[in-house]
Amino acid sequence: MFPVALLGVVLQGQGKVADLVPKPASARYDGGFFVVNSACEIHYTRDAKADATLFADEFGADNHGAHFRVVSGQKRGSGDVITFSLDSSIKGDEGYKLAVTQHRIEAHAKTGAGLFYAGQTIRQLVAAGEPSSDALTIATIPCCEIEDAPSYGWRGLLLDVSRHFRPKADIERYLDIMAFHKLNTFHWHLVDDGGWRIEIKKYPELTGRGAWRSTPKESWGWPVIFPEKHTDDEYGGFYTQADIREILAYAAARHITIVPEIEMPGHSLAAINCYPNIACTKPDHSGPVINSNYCPGKEETFKFLTGVLDEVLGLFPSKFIHIGGDEVDKGDWHRCPDCQARIKSEGLKDELELQSYFVKRIEKYLNSKGRRLIGWDEILEGGLAPNATVMSWRGIEGGIEAAKQGKNAVMCPTSHCYFDYSYAGTPVSKVYSYNPIPDAMSLEQAKLVLGGQGNLWTEWIPTRGRLDQMTWPRAAALAEVFWTPKGVQSWQDFQSRLPQEYKWLEKMGVDFMPPSVTADVNVIIADGPTSVNFAGEGAGNVTLHYTTDGSNPSLTSPVLTGPLTVNANSVVKAAYLNGYGTAGETATVTVHIGEVAAPSGPLEPGLNVGYYEGRWEDLPNFDGLTAASKSIAESISLAPRKRENDYGLRFTGFIEVPGPGTYTFYMTSDDGARLKIAGAPVVDDAGSHAPHMKAGRVHLLAGRYPFQLDYFQIGGAAALKVEVEG
Repeated sequence: MFPVALLGVVLQGQGKVADLVPKPASARYDGGFFVVNSACEIHYTRDAKADATLFADEFGADNHGAHFRVVSGQKRGSGDVITFSLDSSIKGDEGYKLAVTQHRIEAHAKTGAGLFYAGQTIRQLVAAGEPSSDALTIATIPCCEIEDAPSYGWRGLLLDVSRHFRPKADIERYLDIMAFHKLNTFHWHLVDDGGWRIEIKKYPELTGRGAWRSTPKESWGWPVIFPEKHTDDEYGGFYTQADIREILAYAAARHITIVPEIEMPGHSLAAINCYPNIACTKPDHSGPVINSNYCPGKEETFKFLTGVLDEVLGLFPSKFIHIGGDEVDKGDWHRCPDCQARIKSEGLKDELELQSYFVKRIEKYLNSKGRRLIGWDEILEGGLAPNATVMSWRGIEGGIEAAKQGKNAVMCPTSHCYFDYSYAGTPVSKVYSYNPIPDAMSLEQAKLVLGGQGNLWTEWIPTRGRLDQMTWPRAAALAEVFWTPKGVQSWQDFQSRLPQEYKWLEKMGVDFMPPSVTADVNVIIADGPTSVNFAGEGAGNVTLHYTTDGSNPSLTSPVLTGPLTVNANSVVKAAYLNGYGTAGETATVTVHIGEVAAPSGPLEPGLNVGYYEGRWEDLPNFDGLTAASKSIAESISLAPRKRENDYGLRFTGFIEVPGPGTYTFYMTSDDGARLKIAGAPVVDDAGSHAPHMKAGRVHLLAGRYPFQLDYFQIGGAAALKVEVEG
């Protein structure tokens, strides 16, 4: 039935190639189609009933609510059938083989997980079918042979429900979308400073008070204030233990492991507000320090935490329990007499070793219950617990160090895997480029990498729609990174499959982020009608809309299908929009038709400089401020400043352009800056940030143009440089 598979090779026959995500390890597409109609039956052998039944339900929901009969045993004789069979000869616990002929579909796998993934592939194959005029035809599926298995066993997403709570229905929906993309690990960040989200019956105040905050509500910020008694005015929510059991069963049916994270010893403000006896003691012994850190100097802290963990372990069957361990402010411990007494009694050197003592003690308890501890890479500090697994987030170094010590690692560096970061900084292409195995690892060390995950922290993600946008389609790219063999991965090929991915997401009700749009130039100064060109990878069910009045495009804005001719002064904006009206990154082009007012009178060499003093979080409007001093500068530099921190500079003057053409301005700044030519922004990098370069392009005629460069600095390093090419 199945050919010998060459893992990492895609073989193409004469048939239509399906746009599958993640792409299979090995596939061959032949001519012809399996026709699905109401007489089609779903058969299963041995213990495959649950997966066959779930497939029948999902496949029917995909295809106009069709109903399929689910039958035990192999079908004999004629009649179209889809069969799910457990087969111990299949390699890998999550691998499968799939054969589609004109009258049968056979899925074989070693486990139910493999059969489930075969079912997800069948669901996606429908998109490559042929339309049929036969009213009895529900769908068509291209004939093919697929042999597939994941590259990594840990293929996950983290969702933070502490900062912004998501109800049970949203969690189950999230699991559905994960499963469709063959993601198998849901890292559930249940507790943090923003709220406690899991019912612990031994400590009812954790959800009685700790799940509800007076401030902030839909936004995020400090201070986080929890009420003395919950009323209807607070913001939050929690999952009862019954809710969690239902979600766990829902995930298990889709072969998703849920790894709970019970954050400790930091990020624990919600718990400490409810039970201040587990907080550090003030140096003068006058009371507890209500902050984010548990006190490892007190035995009652460990009594509290083991009590919490007992109920967590009673709910979650996962091998791994995540304990956080990140971003602990050890200043409280340094000042706490109980912590200092613990350091002395245990013979520890410092607070780093105190954290290691804490983690090792919790690990010993988890190990005694048959579980394994996993934590953020800070758990390496002060000495790694003997059996711990490291989740490497502050880059790849934590994973490398864990592997050097012979410990497992899960990779999720901020550079590629943090989905709360903007698409500008972490676009889909960058996510797709990620390789979970660092170059610095040996082959033996690489075997210790379990896989990786994308992380979604929700400080600035208060709604389900925003959650969708920040997760998808980046999570689809990461799903392929963790599933598909490296030799099969191709960004260009993945791009070609994105239009179908958008269709699936929209069909599942996902308000995904459309692709970005770019423009040839930021500013055009022309002496007559001119063309504005935009570029992007839009297709499928995303459309390119534009405006010419500076407003943001919407679904009611005109659709752009080619170059746009502009014959009047305009601010043109263009963006891809999905069916929900969500726009991808917008491109803006300022167009000026006609001559720019030339300077009157003779010009002197140099630039006017205004120097301003103040502390700003963003680039201020210097028009409304009084300069502390003014001077003439020969070049753009920080020389006019009068102090090292908290100041601003405005450079003004004229630039002379020798001839018509397109010019590129490169601006490097730390902190923010904005460059304008003839009053139009050419490079805008106004926020507070580390030093980096940003470029802008402008089409100019010959002549002199007003030039303005605004800059501000808010402490630390400083940089400002402008270069031009053209």
